[in-house]
Amino acid sequence: MELTHPDKGSELFLYELGVDASARRRDIGRALVEFLRVLARRRGCYGMYALVDDDDEPAQATYASAGGRATSRPVMIDWDVGN
Repeated sequence: MELTHPDKGSELFLYELGVDASARRRDIGRALVEFLRVLARRRGCYGMYALVDDDDEPAQATYASAGGRATSRPVMIDWDVGN
């Protein structure tokens, strides 16, 4: 998802990136992330980020293999809106 901040420009948010179980451990996830990084650059984004659960070691490893780095421990807050 490309998100535009009025005071900072645009960044790319990786949301629900996944690889089918039968295709895992073949560097497909890393290739997807690297492609999205190139796409973000082409679209003029200043950065790219993903939120990953603390216990999701495969996702963390995939993002790290594509050059990502853990920079913070955000707290996610959500609301049930009754649907």
